[in-house]
Amino acid sequence: KSLIRSAQWNVDRNRKVFMKKKGVRLKTLAYVLLGASIFFGLLSIYGMNNVYARYWNMLDSSEDYSDARDSIDRLKEGSDYLTEQVRQYVITGDPIHMSNYFYEADIRRRRDKAVENIINDMGVGENTVNALETALEESNRLMNAEIHAMKIVAKVDDISDSDLPERVRDWQLTESELEADDVELMRIAGALVFGDDYTASKDDINNSLNRGLDSVETGMKDKLHKSADGLERTLAYQFALTVLMLILDTGAVIVVFVMVIRPLTIYDRNIKNGEPLQASRCAEFNKMAETYNKILTQNIERRNRLKYKAEHDELTKLLNRAAFDKLCDSLSGEEIPFALMMVDVDRFKEINDTYGHAKGDEALLRVARKLSSTFRSDDYCVRYGGDEFVVLMTGMTSLSAGSIASKIEEINASLKKNDNTDLPSVSLSCGIAFSDNGYSTALFAEADKALYFTKEHGRSGYAFFDEREMHYVAA
Repeated sequence: KSLIRSAQWNVDRNRKVFMKKKGVRLKTLAYVLLGASIFFGLLSIYGMNNVYARYWNMLDSSEDYSDARDSIDRLKEGSDYLTEQVRQYVITGDPIHMSNYFYEADIRRRRDKAVENIINDMGVGENTVNALETALEESNRLMNAEIHAMKIVAKVDDISDSDLPERVRDWQLTESELEADDVELMRIAGALVFGDDYTASKDDINNSLNRGLDSVETGMKDKLHKSADGLERTLAYQFALTVLMLILDTGAVIVVFVMVIRPLTIYDRNIKNGEPLQASRCAEFNKMAETYNKILTQNIERRNRLKYKAEHDELTKLLNRAAFDKLCDSLSGEEIPFALMMVDVDRFKEINDTYGHAKGDEALLRVARKLSSTFRSDDYCVRYGGDEFVVLMTGMTSLSAGSIASKIEEINASLKKNDNTDLPSVSLSCGIAFSDNGYSTALFAEADKALYFTKEHGRSGYAFFDEREMHYVAA
């Protein structure tokens, strides 16, 4: 009964614990972690896209700057090439230089293409556009002087107009130039492409190109700095996001360990040891533990009931003979004093025959209750079979014979005194034996001899086993 009450108390206590501590739902936590992982994953993808975008912006800015420098260099090269060819023609009079000049100016067109490329494809600032357009205009203005010089040289060399490029052919010399001799004409041609005005114009073109280059460089540097700053911010954001992802992953591992692996390990040990499962931080495990504990408690109660039924007499609720045999086995060899009392209900067959078996059972119940209430809680009262009972008393020596005799006399006096006329009076015959070394089969035989000695000498009394001489005492 105490085991059953203890098991029921554990069930009630666990139920209160689980009512108070529902725990976190693992399913909900999994959804939260999944959502957080998706959220941070999307942020990470967004951050990586930004990193790539900033990176490509930096590359584009670098390439634009490089292309702008190349374009300005090509514009300068084109302008210088025209100067070189016209000067070579003025000096040598070789028509190939005039041909090279117009191939560059009209077909190759490095100057014009460079300006168009910078203005249309690179989106440079207004200052750069103005500087390059100024340089191109100045270069185009110089072409008038260069064509003029080539016209003069062609006249000196007496080249037919049909062999001259269109713009040279269409250039009109002044009256004074037409009347001047060849030496004067060559002086005029040299002054046109080698003179101070020409050199000053070339310096103006170079200055404009340098201003344009400086403007492009400044603009490109600003773009690079902005791209670099943006990339730095994006990388810092990505680093922070990576740290958060690491924290999230670490937290997920800790959650799995704390809320899944650790409870499972503890529950595995509890189940192997047949122990109830305790509440955890996980609602699903709490539900499982609650269900398991209910089943465990039901099994304990069922096992205890079966054990109680197997070890107790169904009528008197005292220990039965099977339990007595197990008890004797466990107490055998114990070096403690022991007393064994064999009890027999006097003339029980007559009671059954006269009053019936139902009244006989009631008589046995009276005897069982009286034995249980009279002897100590540490003593073992057993229904050995039929109308036979046994009382095992630990820690009792022959010096306790008086106390045992008093209890027997009290029991018999109570059983003989019966206020219920429907229930017959009964008396007990008892045989007692003592042992200094715990229970043994010899002790049982000695108590049994003492019981028969009592029954042979008048019943309703007791006798203590003595090898030399036993005495019957009426009770």
